[in-house]
Amino acid sequence: MHTKEKNIDAFRSIYAEHNNVILKIVMRYSNISYHVAQEITQEVFMKLYEHFNTYEEDYLLPWLIVTAKNEAINYLKRAEREIPESDIVFTAGQNESAPSAEETVFERIETEARIREGRYLLDKLYEVNERWYEAVTLVYCDGRKQQEAADIMGVSIEVLHGVLYRARKWVRENYKPDKERL
Repeated sequence: MHTKEKNIDAFRSIYAEHNNVILKIVMRYSNISYHVAQEITQEVFMKLYEHFNTYEEDYLLPWLIVTAKNEAINYLKRAEREIPESDIVFTAGQNESAPSAEETVFERIETEARIREGRYLLDKLYEVNERWYEAVTLVYCDGRKQQEAADIMGVSIEVLHGVLYRARKWVRENYKPDKERL
């Protein structure tokens, strides 16, 4: 037998004897899945194999235990710094579809213009008929159910429907957005 073959046989013997102990130590220190613990255990034995000709037999098991513990702890430290793949995909999706600064400014200007137009419309509605104004603000601005709005106004639901119908009709006939006010 060649020296190299003897070393491989000796290594296989050590691996067979200590593999389960090292795997348990890795799992104890890392509290991770069995498959990852097996990979870390393999890393420990790869380190032993790299330095196989230099180890001392009396210190083999303590060296394997300390190395297993350190590998498990190092794995956890590296895992803390990693960004989960789902976050990377999510972030990449956000960056690709994020609006530009110009789009954001124009969107804000348009939103503010709509708010001003809505306030102008409500002011005009109030000037024409306060009851219409109250019905519209309760149902469309406050988002109340029509029965609740009718109860607040002290009218039946049918009357509220009539009031809302007339208010909408007036808006359609008389309200035209004025670009000058924007």
